[in-house]
Amino acid sequence: MTAGQPDDDGCGALVARQDARLRLRDGIQRMTDLPSVRGCETAPLGEAVGVRAVAGEVTGFSGLVSCGSVWACPPCAARVRAERAAELERFSLAWLEAGYGLAMVTLTVPHWKHVRLADYTDEKGRAVKGQLGKLLEAWRGIGQGAWWVGRDVVRDGAPARWTSEWERDETVRPKVHADGRRTVWRKGFAERYGIEGTTRTAEITDGANGWHSHLHGLLWLSGELSREAADVLQAELSRRWAARCKSAGLPTPDATAGCRVDPAGKDRDGRARLARYIAKVQEPDGKTRSLASELTRGDMKLARGAKGRTPFELAALAVAGDGAARLRWLEYERATKGRRCLTWSHGLRERLAALVGDEVDERTDEELAQEAAEAEARQPNLAIRREAFREGVVRRTGGRADVKMAGFVGGLPAVEALLTGWGLAAGTDFWRLDPAGPGLPTTGEQIRRGREQREAKAARIAAADAIPTSRTPLEWAADQERRRVRHAEAQREQAAVTGRETADETAERLAAGDAFRARLRAVRAARTA
Repeated sequence: MTAGQPDDDGCGALVARQDARLRLRDGIQRMTDLPSVRGCETAPLGEAVGVRAVAGEVTGFSGLVSCGSVWACPPCAARVRAERAAELERFSLAWLEAGYGLAMVTLTVPHWKHVRLADYTDEKGRAVKGQLGKLLEAWRGIGQGAWWVGRDVVRDGAPARWTSEWERDETVRPKVHADGRRTVWRKGFAERYGIEGTTRTAEITDGANGWHSHLHGLLWLSGELSREAADVLQAELSRRWAARCKSAGLPTPDATAGCRVDPAGKDRDGRARLARYIAKVQEPDGKTRSLASELTRGDMKLARGAKGRTPFELAALAVAGDGAARLRWLEYERATKGRRCLTWSHGLRERLAALVGDEVDERTDEELAQEAAEAEARQPNLAIRREAFREGVVRRTGGRADVKMAGFVGGLPAVEALLTGWGLAAGTDFWRLDPAGPGLPTTGEQIRRGREQREAKAARIAAADAIPTSRTPLEWAADQERRRVRHAEAQREQAAVTGRETADETAERLAAGDAFRARLRAVRAARTA
């Protein structure tokens, strides 16, 4: 089974999971601090919402906007992570088939009860990173600096010249300069182990010992990695991980438990067995996950150990009325807001896309979730009026889940009966659509227009940001002087116009005063005559 395929047992397991996600999202939307999650699939964009209801098939809505949150929205998390896992697995298979190697890395840190997950401000008003922020900072520190990329070997204050004596040292290589000179380059960690790129995702659980944030990473290798070589790599990476954790303000992880490296690849006989291309990981729920699912499908996992809880298990407790769980969930929302589910090292994704003959998938999480939701309602056969959907379905606890379950069990008649039972009027609040007709417009075009507007805005900002680097300081000074001169000229012109207007107004006032006094003298003379 590949990542992204539903592991349905033929008895509605897929629909049962979707139903649970929808009902959990209803509860999350009543307590979340995230406006995007609160509005996920609640506000129709058009005058009606489309529903596709066919017995035995997944019922879907169209005309709604999805939030695309991989952290805080159960339905969107399932859709987006499934797409990301499918892409990652496709890349992994192609990479291994091309003769390269893969290794999965798990990085953890010690944790205890009172550690904060989200960033916060201390009593002195200083910004302090939480556990997740420090963990990601430690990860970034691994892939930076001379330890990772390498460095020049310096002798007497200058790069050492390459000579035959260096050829016996496997940790160095010649570095050829444009003028033909050859100096000594000390190989970094990535070059010594043939690491072509990395992929990273974060996973969070909560338990008796507090928040437990850990990282899963993929090392894309230039060749297959043996277990013995993986142990050597793990030992060196463990030391680096411990140093970066200390630098980031995290407790120092244990040398054996803080870092684990598991190689994936072909068997020793060289036979390409598809089942071994992607390492399998046995989860506590008894299901076998592919390496891609282990890396991305946090929505399908159970926490390790009886005392641990996944974020959505924590959310379920909060929805059930657990006040402490609610506070923990809100902290989790703050910690994960704006963070990506999956990150790639620079240029790796483009290289992998070229390997499989595809273009890079530039879709955002929001767009992936939206398109997956729209695919469930390929051709709607029922329309629900905008106000009726919001008042009669969304505001009803579990209303959207009930509509989807009714559609799966009994098709369109069951959905109509359900809506009628809720007090919605057939023909006014909802009506049937011709499956062969044009149906309702989906939000896809609106999403694309919004993306184009965001891209245009980003281009304008980028152009403005590029201006300071496109001119020299002298050019900027000259432009500033020209602006000053133009401003001074404009002020002089305005002063001249204002002066003429003032002189004219003064002359008019004097003339009016002279005329008034002349009439006054005439009146007085007439009285004395």
